[in-house]
Amino acid sequence: MPDTQRSSITGSKELATLRKTALANSTLHLFKEGFNPSVNSALAEFTAVEADYTTYAAKTIAAWNDPALASVSGYNLTAPLQSFLLASTPAVPNMIGGWFLVHSDGTTLIDFGTFDPPRPMQVGDQTIQIVPTEFFPAGV
Repeated sequence: MPDTQRSSITGSKELATLRKTALANSTLHLFKEGFNPSVNSALAEFTAVEADYTTYAAKTIAAWNDPALASVSGYNLTAPLQSFLLASTPAVPNMIGGWFLVHSDGTTLIDFGTFDPPRPMQVGDQTIQIVPTEFFPAGV
């Protein structure tokens, strides 16, 4: 039988708890459509195409929720719902291709998500809502 290593369920929860502390004051950003990120994309690539619609600002996530047992083996760590609201029709509109999460150190890209189809931020009262989620599997 080959060597094996598995994450325990308690280890999964501990990693999620550690990550909760590490992600305090991280920032959630939006990027414009047309950028197709990969796991090898650098933070500079994301910031080069960051949203710039009128009134856009990244969201600081001061604290994350407590880890919760996931529907599959392991724990989820979620941030509170983050809403990007366009209060009025902007002078500079955007189509949004996705989001990216930056550690509070300002230099570490944590993860990203893409929208299919892209979401408009072009007319007053449009909103994009995101619940950033980290998953810590057990048994793998």
